[in-house]
Amino acid sequence: MRKFTSNYLVTTDGTFLKNGIVVANEDGSLVEFVDTKGDLREMEQLIFHSGILFPNFKFVKADPPAKNLFYPISGEQGESCGMISIQDFIELGKQFQHRSPELTIPEIYRQMTGNLEASGFSRINLPGIFRLTGTDLAGLHLKPESRLKKIL
Repeated sequence: MRKFTSNYLVTTDGTFLKNGIVVANEDGSLVEFVDTKGDLREMEQLIFHSGILFPNFKFVKADPPAKNLFYPISGEQGESCGMISIQDFIELGKQFQHRSPELTIPEIYRQMTGNLEASGFSRINLPGIFRLTGTDLAGLHLKPESRLKKIL
């Protein structure tokens, strides 16, 4: 098993943990999240990554399609997208941040997730962990240079 921590960690239910720890199998399947309550202590084989860690996920459109409440997920012709990966989710989040600069990453995450679910999307958790870099960690804001990198 592998243990990772970062400035912030997002759990599968969308909770943001300061200095949280995620434990995963070698294949990237998640075993557990540990809430350190922000008090991170040295631990054997714990790997620290600067930034925000996200578990891998995607949103899949349910059938029949519901009303699309989140306009950025529509294509050029107005047709709805069928799947949104974690990479797509972050790119949409950057657009959301640009339109609403006062919102923090956790607020954007909750609003986007709620809008997607209300639009008929279901979240599917997948094996893997991603690291989000290039963010404003003090204010918890996405920036145009924010990028995801798969770490497991």
